Amino acid sequence: MRISLLTLLASSVIVLAACEIENADTQPDGPDGSWWLGGADGGVYLRISDDDNTQDRQFTGVIYYEGDQSVWYEGDFVLEGDLKFDANDREQYLFWDGERIHLKDASSLVATGLQD
Repeated sequence: MRISLLTLLASSVIVLAACEIENADTQPDGPDGSWWLGGADGGVYLRISDDDNTQDRQFTGVIYYEGDQSVWYEGDFVLEGDLKFDANDREQYLFWDGERIHLKDASSLVATGLQD
């Protein structure tokens, strides 16, 4: 029984290691200083920066399509949520859903210039 439990534990560790999510370090940089946000199933390149007033919740940025790297969205974003956001901290970003960049701690950057 003890050997079976150790075998099961070792197998679980191997499987979890094989399922590691692709991170920004494995993707080349995108256009104009953007970086990859996504996984093996897809994603986008993005570049976000703080505006002139670092005390507000306003940011600017560009989202690029994965394939041809053309611009998907370029404009303003507003931070929603309680995250102490740093635009340069890539660990805070989760994914882009076409309207907002989801961040850690249930926060997001909402694209304010999207047309209906």
